[in-house]
Amino acid sequence: MTEIEVPEYVYISAASRAVGQLAGQFAKLLGCYVVGNAGSKEKVELLKSKFGFDEAFDYKKKQDFETLDGLENAPAALVGLFSGSNVGKQPVLVAKE
Repeated sequence: MTEIEVPEYVYISAASRAVGQLAGQFAKLLGCYVVGNAGSKEKVELLKSKFGFDEAFDYKKKQDFETLDGLENAPAALVGLFSGSNVGKQPVLVAKE
Protein backbone atom coordinates (compact mmCIF):
# COMPACT_ATOMS: atom_id res chain seq x y z
CA MET A 1 0.00 0.00 0.00
CA THR A 2 0.95 3.60 -0.26
CA GLU A 3 0.94 6.42 2.27
CA ILE A 4 -2.68 6.99 3.23
CA GLU A 5 -3.95 10.00 5.10
CA VAL A 6 -7.19 9.62 7.01
CA PRO A 7 -9.92 10.17 6.00
CA GLU A 8 -9.23 8.65 2.62
CA TYR A 9 -11.41 6.78 0.15
CA VAL A 10 -9.97 3.54 -1.19
CA TYR A 11 -11.32 1.60 -4.19
CA ILE A 12 -10.23 -2.00 -4.66
CA SER A 13 -10.84 -3.89 -7.88
CA ALA A 14 -11.29 -7.68 -7.63
CA ALA A 15 -11.80 -7.15 -3.90
CA SER A 16 -13.10 -10.66 -3.23
CA ARG A 17 -9.79 -12.24 -4.21
CA ALA A 18 -7.02 -12.84 -1.66
CA VAL A 19 -4.98 -9.69 -2.26
CA GLY A 20 -8.09 -7.52 -2.55
CA GLN A 21 -9.45 -8.82 0.75
CA LEU A 22 -6.19 -8.06 2.52
CA ALA A 23 -5.83 -4.63 0.93
CA GLY A 24 -9.37 -3.75 1.97
CA GLN A 25 -8.84 -4.90 5.53
CA PHE A 26 -5.56 -2.98 5.84
CA ALA A 27 -7.24 0.16 4.52
CA LYS A 28 -10.08 -0.26 7.05
CA LEU A 29 -7.53 -0.66 9.87
CA LEU A 30 -6.03 2.67 8.79
CA GLY A 31 -9.46 4.28 9.06
CA CYS A 32 -10.29 4.57 5.36
CA TYR A 33 -13.67 4.34 3.64
CA VAL A 34 -13.31 1.21 1.49
CA VAL A 35 -15.24 0.34 -1.68
CA GLY A 36 -14.64 -2.80 -3.71
CA ASN A 37 -16.06 -4.75 -6.60
CA ALA A 38 -16.71 -8.45 -7.02
CA GLY A 39 -18.23 -10.77 -9.59
CA SER A 40 -21.36 -11.95 -7.80
CA LYS A 41 -24.00 -10.91 -5.28
CA GLU A 42 -22.69 -13.47 -2.79
CA LYS A 43 -19.14 -12.09 -2.97
CA VAL A 44 -20.44 -8.54 -2.53
CA GLU A 45 -22.28 -9.59 0.64
CA LEU A 46 -19.14 -11.36 1.87
CA LEU A 47 -17.05 -8.22 1.38
CA LYS A 48 -19.49 -6.12 3.36
CA SER A 49 -20.37 -8.58 6.13
CA LYS A 50 -17.15 -10.51 6.77
CA PHE A 51 -14.34 -8.30 5.50
CA GLY A 52 -15.70 -4.94 6.63
CA PHE A 53 -15.92 -3.09 3.32
CA ASP A 54 -18.09 0.02 3.54
CA GLU A 55 -19.55 -0.53 0.08
CA ALA A 56 -19.23 -3.15 -2.63
CA PHE A 57 -20.87 -3.77 -5.98
CA ASP A 58 -21.24 -6.55 -8.52
CA TYR A 59 -19.45 -5.41 -11.67
CA LYS A 60 -21.21 -8.09 -13.74
CA LYS A 61 -24.70 -6.89 -12.82
CA LYS A 62 -26.33 -4.52 -15.28
CA GLN A 63 -26.48 -1.17 -13.53
CA ASP A 64 -29.82 0.64 -13.44
CA PHE A 65 -29.10 4.11 -14.74
CA GLU A 66 -29.48 6.11 -17.89
CA THR A 67 -26.79 8.65 -18.71
CA LEU A 68 -29.15 10.50 -21.03
CA ASP A 69 -31.83 11.29 -18.43
CA GLY A 70 -32.18 15.05 -18.26
CA LEU A 71 -30.37 15.66 -21.55
CA GLU A 72 -33.45 17.46 -22.88
CA ASN A 73 -32.65 20.24 -20.38
CA ALA A 74 -29.08 20.71 -21.61
CA PRO A 75 -29.71 23.51 -24.17
CA ALA A 76 -31.54 25.72 -21.67
CA ALA A 77 -28.94 25.01 -18.99
CA LEU A 78 -26.08 25.95 -21.32
CA VAL A 79 -27.82 29.17 -22.38
CA GLY A 80 -28.21 29.99 -18.69
CA LEU A 81 -24.53 29.34 -18.05
CA PHE A 82 -23.41 31.59 -20.89
CA SER A 83 -25.79 34.39 -19.91
CA GLY A 84 -24.52 34.37 -16.34
CA SER A 85 -27.66 33.01 -14.71
CA ASN A 86 -26.25 29.78 -13.36
CA VAL A 87 -28.64 28.53 -10.69
CA GLY A 88 -26.71 25.33 -9.98
CA LYS A 89 -28.93 22.90 -11.86
CA GLN A 90 -27.38 19.87 -13.49
CA PRO A 91 -28.12 19.55 -17.21
CA VAL A 92 -27.56 15.78 -17.20
CA LEU A 93 -28.41 13.15 -14.59
CA VAL A 94 -25.49 10.73 -14.42
CA ALA A 95 -26.88 8.05 -12.10
CA LYS A 96 -30.05 7.03 -10.34
CA GLU A 97 -30.25 5.54 -6.88
